Amino acid sequence: MSFGAHQRLHQPAFDTAAGKSAYFARIQRELDLTPAQAQQMQSILNDLWKYYQVVITDSRTRVEQVLTEEQRKKFEHILQERQPR
Repeated sequence: MSFGAHQRLHQPAFDTAAGKSAYFARIQRELDLTPAQAQQMQSILNDLWKYYQVVITDSRTRVEQVLTEEQRKKFEHILQERQPR
């Protein structure tokens, strides 16, 4: 496996500070944003990340309302397995 492929497979999660920073740096670099554009994009992306967090939280709450206590524990375990280490 090439180092580039390895890097793409092990990028920080989108909703972490490191993930946000890496994503914005890539956008800024690849689009060659002006300082004004970079500032506007940062604001837009911050709104997107806030929206993403609300959707994830709301969805998780709704899923947990459907499950039994035993199923919620299993669901929590499944979610923890997907967390970056």
